[in-house]
Amino acid sequence: MERILITGATGFIGQALLRAWAQTAEVAVLTRARAGVAQHLSLSEARVFETPAAAAAFAPEVVVHLAGAGIADRRWTAARRALLHRSRIDTTRALVDALRDAPPRQFLAASAIGYYGFHNPRVADEHAAPGVGFAAELCAAWEAESRRLASVSTQVSCLRLGLVLGPGGGLLARLLTPFRLGLGGRIGSGDQGMSWIHQEDVVGLFSWLRDQSSAPAAVNATAPNPVSNQDFTRALGQALRRPTPFPLPATLVNGLFGVMGKELLLGGAYVHPAAALAGGYEFRFPSLPAAFADLL
Repeated sequence: MERILITGATGFIGQALLRAWAQTAEVAVLTRARAGVAQHLSLSEARVFETPAAAAAFAPEVVVHLAGAGIADRRWTAARRALLHRSRIDTTRALVDALRDAPPRQFLAASAIGYYGFHNPRVADEHAAPGVGFAAELCAAWEAESRRLASVSTQVSCLRLGLVLGPGGGLLARLLTPFRLGLGGRIGSGDQGMSWIHQEDVVGLFSWLRDQSSAPAAVNATAPNPVSNQDFTRALGQALRRPTPFPLPATLVNGLFGVMGKELLLGGAYVHPAAALAGGYEFRFPSLPAAFADLL
């Protein structure tokens, strides 16, 4: 069986990958939180390593690198920015350095659509230049660390993840309670882009890349139909059969969340998955109503 190493395996996407691949591969996990692994049932059959050196000795053929602190979990104080940087750049550097002596066939690294910035009104495909702002700079540096492993023997693909919708976590888990109470509404003007993707298509894209003999260097992990915040709000309200009458004013967002709110909540991005579509990947949930119908 193919040997696969996953970092960030206790997270929302990592758990889904483990469930999907448990029967078709020998999966190992790299985590510093070994004590917390027991609560994740899908990890019970996986080998667990606590250091990059130990994980590299496993000689994985495919590495899926998902580790990184949640970028939208807290206000971006100086300390939080430093943590976001360490959890992405420093951990990637350590893993890449450990893998150099026995490089994998594929290194599939998480990135994010923040790479394009959140104030560009144009639709971005994988050829678009990086944007400006903290998130864009962080993603560009993150990808640069991953690409250090690229060689004749190792394909490196960076998946620029959009807003992942799935059961039990992610964006949808945060929105369901206020929207079910009829307290949902657009954020700011509502014109900002929301490039979303169903969790099953995230797993599908990782699986698709795993099977590629020549994988793209960058893949936008977003559905082919991004929407505005206003349209997203309306679609979620309709799916829940609840009104969405309470907009969140920009002034309140700025006051509560600072720069993080300005970039992630008031800003947005319209992102097109050109590489996946050109490569023949077929999205299971290409439209937002179809995704909500499945999830809700």
